[in-house]
Formats: sequence, structure tokens, C-alpha cells
Amino acid sequence: MWRKIATAALCLAFGNLAQAGYKIYVSNERANNISVYDQNLSYIRSISDSPASSPRMLQVGPNGHLYVASYGRSTVAEFGTDDSYLGSFGACSVCTGLAVGFDGRIYAGGFDWIHAANEGHIYAADHAETRQFVYGPTAMEVTANGYFVGSDNGIETLNVMDLDGNLLRSWYTGGKPLGVAVGPDGYIYAARGTANDIQVYDFAGNLIRALTGNGLNGPYGIAFSPMGALFVANFGAGNVLELNPATGAVIATISDHLDGPVGVTLREDQCPTAPNGLVGLWSGDGNAIDRVGGDDGLLVNGASFASGEVNSAFSFDGINDYVNAFSQPSSFFSNSQAFTLEAWFRPESEASSYFILRNAAYGLRWQGSAQPMDFYNGSDHFSIKSSWEIGRWYHLALVDDGTASVKLYIDGVLDKSDDGALRNPNRFPCHGTDYCFELQFGGYYETHDVEYFKGQVDEVSLYNRALNPNEIQSIFTAGSQGKCRTEDNCHDELATCLANAASCNANLGQCTATLSTTQDTLASCTSNLSTCSTSLNSCNQSLATSTASLSEAERGLLEIQRLQSLPFGLRASTFSCSGQLCADIMAVIHQLLNPAGQGQRRGQASSKPTPKTKELPPD
Repeated sequence: MWRKIATAALCLAFGNLAQAGYKIYVSNERANNISVYDQNLSYIRSISDSPASSPRMLQVGPNGHLYVASYGRSTVAEFGTDDSYLGSFGACSVCTGLAVGFDGRIYAGGFDWIHAANEGHIYAADHAETRQFVYGPTAMEVTANGYFVGSDNGIETLNVMDLDGNLLRSWYTGGKPLGVAVGPDGYIYAARGTANDIQVYDFAGNLIRALTGNGLNGPYGIAFSPMGALFVANFGAGNVLELNPATGAVIATISDHLDGPVGVTLREDQCPTAPNGLVGLWSGDGNAIDRVGGDDGLLVNGASFASGEVNSAFSFDGINDYVNAFSQPSSFFSNSQAFTLEAWFRPESEASSYFILRNAAYGLRWQGSAQPMDFYNGSDHFSIKSSWEIGRWYHLALVDDGTASVKLYIDGVLDKSDDGALRNPNRFPCHGTDYCFELQFGGYYETHDVEYFKGQVDEVSLYNRALNPNEIQSIFTAGSQGKCRTEDNCHDELATCLANAASCNANLGQCTATLSTTQDTLASCTSNLSTCSTSLNSCNQSLATSTASLSEAERGLLEIQRLQSLPFGLRASTFSCSGQLCADIMAVIHQLLNPAGQGQRRGQASSKPTPKTKELPPD
């Protein structure tokens, strides 16, 4: 997600540069080959000239061909748009530097030659040498404003020349400048191999800034992507870095299938324009968004991505993952609506399954390598072809004209056409909510049935009309170039990022809500605990009081038992007790045990008044 956000921001900052996909080419000096990656940084293949000859700097010409400075053979190697090796031409001593002009001219130069005569060579598009020039730079770049810029590794300078190789100005950089590129901001970027940095200059030679750190280790060739990111062949670390050219921050790193990376370049896909009527396109390029109609999909149960026919593709495990492409269960087309469904697919299992299905409307069902393809438009139709290869890419197009026929094209060629009574006049039913489900890739899941496809599905495309045979053939012929889209790729990338961010924020909101509930529960629990503690303290106090009272009562009872064991005369005199309760008991005991003065001690005057002597009457 971070890479998409970063590249989308760069794309917007540099004015919507990208119009198509691209591939990344990295020359490996030690492995004697060139590694190819898609725009998602996934490895595709390795290519080499014959015999392999230590490739160095490389660039793509306006014809889409890849040109490579072959250090080992001192020639320029050429590869076609399909990466096939076409041959070599020219003769530049220890050839390292290479650039291609907008007019198709190829510039090649030698390594470490300091102002040596005729070490720079200019070739026409037909490979004929047209001119030699003095400065044979290590790295070169032809600029959009008509300059030829080169780095001279020997005397550590940057040279600005005209397109015929005549020197206009030069300045010292130090640090062994091995790579050079002109950015979309109009500045010259120079990778300094021994200084481990990238310096940025204007065309007058003024230093604007330096990109340092972030893993730069022996940086060599550099190039800008269509999205505005800076790719660096990081020779010392054995990787390729994708950097933000404004800050030097690392966006991503390529580490696989590299051995001595020295040169890097990018080739935009030479894609044909998509036919008219395209209303939905799910390319599987790292997300499930609809790049045309806005009916974005949802990855379910871990549906993922793998290398596809065109960049990346949806990849399914055949167990339980799939993609929901529509958010609404209503039919996408009416019964009389003509439409076309076309896509690439690659089976990895014999197990039967729909790999594209929309409700009871339309779909494509794989039935195994020795079975016909089921193409569905409300009724099942079956291909003539019944022999397929596991692990191979096929292109399929289901074309329904809405009134008379339904056709299946395989790899650009008509395979089967059914018409008349074989068509279902009500091919888009929606039998209540149980049978209304979204357009799904990789299988289908609904209330009453499930099927899961094992393999890859790429470039799922829907049109609101029936495509003609030539249009279908052109899509198949374009192959890995795919279809050019007219929408703004920068905003497309940004929309993906924002969608992912929205999902992330939603999850964060849910997490925050859960945390809040947890905190509320904890607060309630703490409050209850406090109440329990208060009640416990009160209970303990009552227990202590009760215990104290019980203790006094027990002492009083023991005193009674003791007094009962004494002679009557000693009882009152030996009664002993403490505490209010015990004192009250003592008073009662005193009343009970000392009736009518029996409790008076010997020799002690009674407190009761002495009765008066009755007087006798006088004689």
C-alpha cells in the first residue's frame, strides 16, 4: 500500500505522466543477462544476447526496441518489443554508455576514456554509424529539450552537449559519476558510485540537492518510471532501489534474480487502444478495482495476485477464494442488450468450475483439459475445442448480440456460434435474493452452490456491445501489452490507495469502537470492584463489631459458668467483667445471684434502711 501511495503522489506531482503499464529492465554484469520485472516489481523473465556479453547501460528507443551496451563484445545489442534478441551492431571500445534519441539515433560510448578521440559513436536507426565524438561518457541521456548529457567517470565530470556530441559545458562532480538521468522536474540526476549518493543539478551545473543514505551502495545506472519514481541499480548492495526523487526515501526494493546490477531502464507497454463500449475492466494489477466503470471488486478469503498475461493477474487457490466484482445484485444487462465478455485465463487443475460468472446471466466454465469450454448466456453452450493445456494462458471472448446468436472466440479465432432456439430469451433471471449474486471471478459462491477455480484470471473486460472479429483478434494479438486505458493512471493509482486507506480507517474505527467498549466495560468493572471493596470493608467492620460483641458475650457466659462453680457467698464478690455488654450482663447476674441481700459481705453494713421499732401505746 505504501508503494502505491508514494508512486501515486509522485505521478500527480509531476503532472500525470503515466498512460500505460511498464516493465523494468536491469542488466546484470556478473550473470551476463537482463532481468525483466513488471510494474508491480514481480520478476517475469531473464533475457540475453548471444553469446552473453556482460551487458551495461540500456535504454528503449521510440520503436519500442531495447538497446544494450555490450561491454564484453564492444557492440550494441538489440531486443524486440517481445524481448527477443535481434542481433548486435556497431563497434565501441569497451562499450558501457548508451542512450537513444527521440529521432531514433543511438549513442554509445566507452568506459574510462578521457577525452579520447572518436570514443563516442552515433548510429542511425538503421544501425549505420553517422558520427563520432570526443567524449565517450560512461552514462548518457538525451533530453526532451534537445541536449545530450553524459557522465565522464574518468575525470569525474558531467558534460552537456548538443545532439551531435559537441561539448557545451562541463563541471566537476567528484565521486565517480556512473549513472545519469534527467528527471520529470527538468534536473540532471547523477549517481556517484564511490560517494554513494545521487546529486541533482540544473543545466547550468548548480547543485540543487543530494540524495544520500537509504541504502545507496555503489549506485550505478538510474532511470525514471512513467510514474516519476527514480530507479537505481545499486551495484554494491546487489539490488535495485525505487526512490522518491525529491527526498531520496526508499519506496521499494527489488532483490531477486539480480547479480551485479549495473543498468536499469523502463519500457512503457505499447498497448492498443481498447475497443469502444468498454464498461468494465478488472486488470488484477495488485487490486480488484474496476478501472473503467467504478464497480470495484472485493477480494474474498485470501484471493491474491500472480504474474499474468498482462502485468499481474488474479490468482486463486481452488479452495475457497474468489472476487466479488459488483456491489449490487441486479442484472448488469437487460435481456435484449448485446454484450461481450473477454478475459485471459490459466488453469492449474482439472477440477471443473466457473472462473467468471454473473448470476444466471453470463459466464465461462472450465471443465478440464479434455473437455469443451462451457460458455454461458442464461443457457449453457459448449466449445468445439476440447483439448487444453494445464498451466497455459488462453484468451476467451463470449459475444452475445442480444437477439440472434452467442459466440465463443478462443485465442482470437471463432470457435463456436449458437443461434436461434439455442438461446435463452430470458437469460438474465433473478430468482429472488437467493439466486442474485455479484459478478464473481475465481469461482462462485451463493446460497445453494459453490465452485472454486484453481489458476489465474487476467484482464476481465465487459463491453455493452458485441465486438467484431477484428477487434477480438487485435486484443489477442496485443497479448502482454494489454489494452491502453483513456483514464488518468495517476488518479487510478491514487483511488486504489484511498480505497485501501478507507478500508484501513474503517478497520481502525472498528478497532477504536471495540477499544472504547472494552474501556467502558473496564470502567464499569472497576466501579463495581470499588463498590464491592466498599461493601467488603463495611462487612469487615460489621464482622469486627459482631466479633467484638460475641467476644464480650462469650466472656460473660464464661463468667456465669465460673460463678456457678463458686460457693454462693463468693459469687458476687468475684464477678469480673469488662466492656459495656459484659457490664450489662454483670448487672443482671448480680440481680439473679444475690437475692434479698444474700450477696452482702460479712462485717459490711446493709445499705437497706433499718426498720423503726414499733412503739407500744401508753399504759
